[in-house]
Amino acid sequence: MNIPLKILVTDDDLVNRMILSGMLTPAGHEVIEATNGREAVEKFEQESPDLILMDVVMPVMDGYEAVRQIKRLSADRFVPVIFLTAITDEKGLAKCVDVGGDDFLTKPYNHVILMSKIRVMMRMIEQYRTIQEHQRESEKEQIAAARVYGKMIEQGSLDSSFLKHINNALSLFNGDVLLASDLPDGSVNILLGDGTGHGLPAALGAYPVIDLFYQMSPQGVDPGEMIVAINDKLKQVLPVEFFVCTVLINLSADRTEAKIWNAGLPEVIVYRVDEHHISDLIRPTILPLGIDQSSRLNFEPVVVKLAPGDRIIAYSDGITEAENKDGEMFEHDRLIEAINGERNPDQIFYTILKAVEKFTGYSEQSDDLTMVEITGGITSP
Repeated sequence: MNIPLKILVTDDDLVNRMILSGMLTPAGHEVIEATNGREAVEKFEQESPDLILMDVVMPVMDGYEAVRQIKRLSADRFVPVIFLTAITDEKGLAKCVDVGGDDFLTKPYNHVILMSKIRVMMRMIEQYRTIQEHQRESEKEQIAAARVYGKMIEQGSLDSSFLKHINNALSLFNGDVLLASDLPDGSVNILLGDGTGHGLPAALGAYPVIDLFYQMSPQGVDPGEMIVAINDKLKQVLPVEFFVCTVLINLSADRTEAKIWNAGLPEVIVYRVDEHHISDLIRPTILPLGIDQSSRLNFEPVVVKLAPGDRIIAYSDGITEAENKDGEMFEHDRLIEAINGERNPDQIFYTILKAVEKFTGYSEQSDDLTMVEITGGITSP
């Protein structure tokens, strides 16, 4: 269906403008005229035309520069430009495309060809508008879904005084999850999960983890049984290429003992406050959840005793794989160096974040980034 367009005709020759207007107006199009490139840019800003017919050789500003500026101003709008030119050499015509032109027609104008090109551009404009509308609807749906997803994650106990945490998503949906929930016996479950990839697919993969965690923890289900149940559920519902690297930590009510299950995440760090040093690196002993049947895996936890002020630090690979401008990764050794170089245990969490930011040059993150620090050995008032 041909919808009338607002067309900006730019030519320093009055006769050419009259000819073009005489072709376009009977077809129902609204014609706006400009006599040079600078005026075309001004009319573009004032009138927001749907399509532009642009001469090349004009006083004040030529068509090449005008189109460069118009394309910068058009932002996310698709405003096609058809160059109308007497130029016939290959370099001149190629430049029409290089500066942002979508098509060209050599003078003198052929009415049939010109109207045919305009009809093609009309179809492209409609297709672009349809795509934009679909994108807007999709964005609305994703924002609504992200709010629901965020509410699910926020229902736990992450605001506890003995927890410091960061959970920054690369995109609208976070492929990392960080969950905390109190158990009836006074202990606390903390779960950090990193789904395959990032964005919506990773978030969908993490959904069963969130659901089972917040169902089973308040019921007092043994954490070892819970991680088995999560693994079996993920194995059942996820495609073979999807899995969730997970650390589950059960912290006793007096916070003097932690049971740790590491299923595919980087080493969990145990920092001893009296030594000002890392004492243990708890490496993965279980495959990432969702890869294999639980009956074939060993879900025995690593048990760690905690003195007052000791720290447990768990993190996703968004920390160690953070990249600088040269494509180098932060990596494990820099993380350990940052921790051991900080003499004030209360600042370790922030020291890590600052070290990552300094290394990356405060550039945009390349993956979901999550870390949690647990302070043990001090009973809550």
